[in-house]
Amino acid sequence: MYARCGLLIKAQEVYERLPIKDAVSCNAMIMGYMDHGDVSDALRYLNLMEVEGITPTSITYICSLKAISKTKDELSGIKVHLEATKKGFLERDINLSNAVIDMYAKCAMISEAQKVLETIPCRDVVSYNTIITGYGESEHGEEAIACLQQMQVERIIPDTVTYICCLKACSSSRLIEEGQEVHAEITKKGLLQGDLALGNSLIDIYSKCGKCIEAHYVFETLPERDIVSWNTIIAGYAEFGFSEKGLECYEEMELHGVTPDGVTLATVIKACASIKALEYGQDIHGEILRKNLLKEDPFIGSSLVDMYIKCDELSMAQEVFDRVLIRDTVLWNALLAGYAEHERNHEVLNSFERMQSQGVASDTATLTCILKACCHVGAIDKGHEIHSEICEKGLEDGSLAISNAVVDMYAKCGLLEDAQKVLNKLKAQDVVSWNAIIVGYSQLGDSQMVFSSLNKMMGDGIRPDAVTLTSVLKACCHAALFDRGTAIYDNMLDDYGIVPTTEHQNCIIDLQCRTGHFKAAINMVQKMHCPSSVAWSSILNACNKWGNVELGHQAFDNLLWSDAEMLDVMEAV
Repeated sequence: MYARCGLLIKAQEVYERLPIKDAVSCNAMIMGYMDHGDVSDALRYLNLMEVEGITPTSITYICSLKAISKTKDELSGIKVHLEATKKGFLERDINLSNAVIDMYAKCAMISEAQKVLETIPCRDVVSYNTIITGYGESEHGEEAIACLQQMQVERIIPDTVTYICCLKACSSSRLIEEGQEVHAEITKKGLLQGDLALGNSLIDIYSKCGKCIEAHYVFETLPERDIVSWNTIIAGYAEFGFSEKGLECYEEMELHGVTPDGVTLATVIKACASIKALEYGQDIHGEILRKNLLKEDPFIGSSLVDMYIKCDELSMAQEVFDRVLIRDTVLWNALLAGYAEHERNHEVLNSFERMQSQGVASDTATLTCILKACCHVGAIDKGHEIHSEICEKGLEDGSLAISNAVVDMYAKCGLLEDAQKVLNKLKAQDVVSWNAIIVGYSQLGDSQMVFSSLNKMMGDGIRPDAVTLTSVLKACCHAALFDRGTAIYDNMLDDYGIVPTTEHQNCIIDLQCRTGHFKAAINMVQKMHCPSSVAWSSILNACNKWGNVELGHQAFDNLLWSDAEMLDVMEAV
C-alpha cells in the first residue's frame, strides 16, 4: 500500500521490520520504486533478494527488466534473462518473454530481441508490437514490416498499436510505399475513424516522407484533431519548403481554439526561419515570452536563435541565447552555426570555449563546425586539439562527415601530410574526402599530387564532381598545363557527366591567358552567356604580363561593365 501510494520511505521502514522477507514483499518494493521512477533502488532490491536467498518470481523479473530497459544496462539484462531462462520462467510466462524482448530492443540489441521472439512457443500481439517498436526505434523499417507479415502468417490479428508501431518504423526509415500499404490495410479495416493516434501516425509518415498533399488529406478526414495532429502537419510543411502553408495551418489552428504548445511555437519559428519571415517570427517570439517558455526550453531557444540567424539578426540571436537558462548541445550548435554562417569565426571559437567551460558536451555537429572555423582563421593548434578529441571519442569511424572535416582542416591549413594520413586511415571515403585533399594540393600549386589523388580517387570507383574538376583545372593553371587542362575541360560532359559551370569557364580562361592563348580566351568569353568580372580580370592581368595594350583596354572596359560595384565607383569618380 505505502509503495503504491509513493510513500517509499514508509514502505521501506515496514519492509525492514518484516520478520520474514519473501518475494511478494520484495516485488512490492521493486514495483513501488519503478512506478515512481527510481530505477536504481528498484534494482537494489533485486540484488538484495539474491543476497538474502529469496527466490524471485516471474513478476520480479518483469519489473527488473523494465528497470533495466530504462537504464539500458545490457549486462544486467543479459544476467536476468539467463537466470529467468535457467529457472524455466520464459517457457511458462509470455509476459516475461515480452519483457525480455523489450529490454533487448531498448538496449539496442535488436538481433537478440529477434532471437528471443523466435524461441517463444506461443507468440501474441504484444510480442510482435514490442519487436516492431524496437525495429522502428533502430530505423529498421523493412524488418518491422516483415514482422507484420509474419503475424498474419501466424494468424495473430494486428491491433491499432501494431499499426501505429509499423507506421512509426516506416516513418523513421522513410519507407513510403510500405507505409501506404499499411494505410490501405487500416482503411480496409475501418480503424482510422475511431483512433486519433493512428491518424496522427499516418500524418507523420506522409509528412516525414515529403508527401504533404497526402498528409493534409488524412488530416482533413480526421473526425477530431488534437495538438499532435496540428503540430505534425505544420512540421511537415515547414520541413519540405511549404512554410507559408505551415503558417496558414497555424492560423487555422488558432481559429479552431487549439492552444499551441512549445512544440507548435518552435515549429512555427522554424517555418519563419526558412522564408525569413522576421516580423511573423518576432510575433511568435512575443507569445513565447508571454507564456514564459524560453528560459527553460532549449529546443524553443535553439529555434529562435536559428531564425534570427537566418534573418541576419545576429545580435538578437545572441540575446535570445543569453536568456535561456538551460543550454544544451543543440542550442550551442545553433549559435555556433550562426556565427560560422556569417564568417565570424573568432566568435565561433570563443563561444566554443564558453560551451566547454560550462561543461556542455560537444557532438559531431559541434566539432565539425569548430574544425571549419579553425580552417578559416588558421587555428592549427585548436584544430589538432579537436582532432585528438575526435579520436578519443572514437568518432572518426562513426562519422564520415567529421573525418572529412578533419581532412579539410589540415589541407586548408597547408598540413597536407597530416591530411593525407587521416584520409588513408578512413575505412570509407567519398567524393568530399578526396575533394578536401585535392583542393589542398591545388592551393599549394602541387599539380603532380592533384593528378595522383585524382587517379587514386577514380581507381577506388569514386567519380569526380564539379568541385573536384574546379581544383584540377586550377592546378593546370598554376602549372601552365594548357593541353591537359583543355582536354579535361572539353571532355567534362563525356567523361564525367558534368556540364561546365561559370567557375570552370573562368578556370580555363585563366589557363588560356597564363599560357598566352588570347584568341582562345576571347572566344571563350564571347561564348559565355554572361561573362564574369573574374574572366575579364584574367584577360586584363594577362595583357599586362604579355604587353597586349589594345586587348587590355577592351578587357578593362568590359571589366567595368561586368562588375556593378566597380562601375558605381567609377561613375562616382
